[in-house]
This record gives sequence, structure tokens and C-alpha cells, in this order.
Amino acid sequence: MSKYLVVVDMQKDFIDGSLGTKEAQAIVPAVKEKIENFNGDIIFTKDTHGEDYMNTQEGQNLPIPHCIKGTPGHEIINELQPYVKKALAVFEKETFGSRKLANFGTFGSDKKGVGRMSDKILESGTVHVQDIQMGKKKISDVKIANDEVLFIIFYQGRGIINAFGEEIFMSEKEYVMIQGATGRDKISVHAEYPQIMITFTGLSMSETIMRGCLKNQSMKIVSMLINEINEKQFGYIHNCESLINMLLILLHRERNQTSERLTDSERRNYCEKVNSYIQKHYLESPQMEFLANKFGYDGNAQMLRRDFIRYYGTTPAAISKIKKLEEAKRLLATTTYSMKEIAIKLKYKSHTHFGMDFKNNTGMTPAEYRKAIKAKREKQMNTKDYQMNLKDYLAKMC
Repeated sequence: MSKYLVVVDMQKDFIDGSLGTKEAQAIVPAVKEKIENFNGDIIFTKDTHGEDYMNTQEGQNLPIPHCIKGTPGHEIINELQPYVKKALAVFEKETFGSRKLANFGTFGSDKKGVGRMSDKILESGTVHVQDIQMGKKKISDVKIANDEVLFIIFYQGRGIINAFGEEIFMSEKEYVMIQGATGRDKISVHAEYPQIMITFTGLSMSETIMRGCLKNQSMKIVSMLINEINEKQFGYIHNCESLINMLLILLHRERNQTSERLTDSERRNYCEKVNSYIQKHYLESPQMEFLANKFGYDGNAQMLRRDFIRYYGTTPAAISKIKKLEEAKRLLATTTYSMKEIAIKLKYKSHTHFGMDFKNNTGMTPAEYRKAIKAKREKQMNTKDYQMNLKDYLAKMC
């Protein structure tokens, strides 16, 4: 029987960061000794929050930002980093408990943990196909149980997938894997062309959603898979299972190879391209996975995020948000557009959502901001210096 040691939330912010204490620092040597002497597999968990932490329920009750994904405080402390590299899995927890850890069972996860596939599962070849569809409709609804994974391959065209309240924008030669979460989850797929949708069991993922791009070698396997599905000859399900296992192993290898092949100069160059793209396309709020696929990271969004923070001190999402708010301020100050019109121009879900976002980031509503700008201008127009400058300007014009 396998033995596991779960090391819970030994992160910088809890030890010597924003929520650190002397007591927490004092237990570090004992934790290190326990790990060192443990004869079994080590699993780490990481408390994980987003940049919107202060707007969450926990943030209202504990108004101290901590363990924000992508920041130094989110990382396991330096003293334990050698063990993290050897760990069986690292699970990010967005709540106090971890459903992913509870579902970990005997399957495990890979040594990198976040958003990756299990080495043990892939090597054992235990993936079993439950259903295969070549979606004939442009809009398809698929239900998956909590022990199932939905594997969607966009081998041509683009589309949108709605899963757990999140919109995932897909391009040609991209794939996404979605782990069931609540029992019978409904996933909606909107696509330009029919796509391959495979439901299978036997794969444990540490992230609910994982996506990436298909390279030439991967596409060859996909082509073979399409032929098997279309022809449906004797034994095609067995062949499909074998091809899917081959494809998963190949995708896993490609994701792991990304970190090994990129040099520092290449990382910096790709991040510069990402920043330039965001400056032009900030209204689209490009997702990290899309950027990672487009700019040299082979869909490894986690790595791109880490590198981008390293070079720019913030995330692509934060830059997009700042640019959008700057444009909102400009429109409020220089136009007579209504709140609804500005919300549409800036691609907010609604004018209510625009108002809430604006107030959360500026401390005032759009209407209050417009009123304040107007009052400031009127005050400037009434000053002696402004009137003298205007008088000189008019004199020159005459």
C-alpha cells in the first residue's frame, strides 16, 4: 500500500510573508526533518488566490492579500524547494479544502503538478474510452461525471467552450481537457466545424481545465484517430484507446520539453511579443493559454505567467485591465457616451459589470468620475492664469 505525506501550505506568505509568524518559522526545521525521513511519496498543497482576492468573500473577512498566484508569496519556502522538485504532486487549493487532492486516490498526478497529466497513469495505459463523438452540430452539450475527462480536439476552425462558468476560446489545432467536478457537469461547445469529443476515465488531473496546442506529430495521431472514428471498422474502439494513450503521452512530453528548450533571451523575446500583443488587443482580454500557444510556450500558461511577471512585474491580465480602465477614463472625460455605450465599446458583459469594476479599481463610480473631471475643468477655467492664457491666445489669433 502506498504511503503519502501531505505538506500543507508551507508557502512564503504563511511563514515569513504577509501572514507569517515566528511560530510558523519555528516549525520549518521539524517539517524539513519529517520530509527527509519519510519513506513514501510527498504531496504539497498551495493556498491559491487570484488578483481579485480583495473582492472575494475571504478577502472581505481577511483583508490581507496573500498567496496570490504568480507572486513570490505563493511559492513554497526555499528550505523545502528541493523536496518540491521530487514531489509526486503539487495541488493548488482555491478553497480551504482540496477536491483535487481528495480525488487523487491511487492514480496520482505528475511531478510538476499544476495542470499536467499523471506520469503513472500514462505509463500504466489505463485510460478507457467511454464515448467518442465527431460533433455533427455546431453547438453540442456534453455531460461528464466527476471521474471522467472530456477531451476536445479542435482539428479545424475555431470555437468557444463554456465550462464551469468560464469561456474558453479555441483556435485550430488546439485541445482542451476538462475534468468532471460535481457529478454530471454540462459542457457546451460552440464550433465553426465538427470537432472530436472524447470522454474517458483513468486519468487524474490536478487542474480542472488543461489546454494546449497540437504540433505536427500530434496532428498525425489525430488524423489516424479521425480515420478510426469515421470508418468504425472491427476493433476501432480498442485502436482509439491506444491512439489516445499515445497522444496523451506525446502532449505530456511536449509540455515538459518547453521549459527545457527555452533560453533566457527567447523567454524575454516571447514576453515582449506578448506585451506588444496585449497593448493592441487588450479589449479582447486574451487568455493566458491562448498567449502561451501563440508565442512560443506550447500552451504552458503557467510558465508564461511566471516569466512575464519576472520581466514586467505584473501579469498580462493586469496590463489588459489597466489599459481598459485608462480607455474608460478617457471616454468618460472626453465624450458624452452613456455608461451602457462605454460598456459595449470596452466589451464588458453589462454596464453594471463595468460600473462595479470601475469603482473597485478607482474608488468611485463612472458617473462620479465624470462629474469630478467636469468640476476640475470648470475650476481651471475660472482661475486667473487660465483666463490670462486664454486672453493672450485670442489676441494672437486676431
